[in-house]
Amino acid sequence: IFDTDEVTPEYSVGGKRADYSLRLNNVNKVFIEVKRIEEELENHQKQLLDYSFDQGVRLAILTNGVTWWFYLPLHEGRWEQRKAYSIDILEQGSADIASRFVDFLSKDNVSTGTAVENAEAVYKGQQKINTLRETLPKAWNKIVENPDDWLIDRISDTAEGLCGFRADPELVREFLSTNKDHLIVAGVVGPASSRSSRPPPVRSVRQPLRERYAGKKISCFYFRGSRYEVSKWKGLLVGLCGILYAAHPTEFET
Repeated sequence: IFDTDEVTPEYSVGGKRADYSLRLNNVNKVFIEVKRIEEELENHQKQLLDYSFDQGVRLAILTNGVTWWFYLPLHEGRWEQRKAYSIDILEQGSADIASRFVDFLSKDNVSTGTAVENAEAVYKGQQKINTLRETLPKAWNKIVENPDDWLIDRISDTAEGLCGFRADPELVREFLSTNKDHLIVAGVVGPASSRSSRPPPVRSVRQPLRERYAGKKISCFYFRGSRYEVSKWKGLLVGLCGILYAAHPTEFET
């Protein structure tokens, strides 16, 4: 941590400065941009990713001490689309937090490229989930609007098991057509959703960090069920680093 050839503060990049650059053999491996607790991180994505891209840095981090955003700067897409993983120290479990910090920031993983591989794996996994979440409603709507013989038979079989009478295919198709507006998933882009007039569900929005912590003082924090006394926000970050060092001493340079 105290070797400024490996952890370089205020690293100059084209007239700008990265708060920290993790370097090995004079090569920038990770850029870290650190902001105040009350600042909105979205406002600093462009700067971080622009100079990370220009320098060919494959992993970049934006943090205010509580929230940590991990990026793959060389990926295509908008800034937020290059975000591989997020950590919220106040919301996530301590074991998962510690594991992810080791995955992305241990010296061994950074030096061997495993940190980038770990971020890539998490990113691809999340992209797969996002694609499936977007596609499943479309698939369901397509089935409802154009039911095949298997679905018709399955509904007929179930109805027969419930009442003892088997519905003919036309009656089942009439039922699906009549109730289509209730069966179609709203908010899906594409022809399957164009006939639904219901608005998409409203999602709750978390209170911004600026409103949650601005102007407030800290007296302690909790980690793995233990209470730690601190007098400043900086103490939270230093204290957390100390806890992680005690748990994973081989992952730190002394």
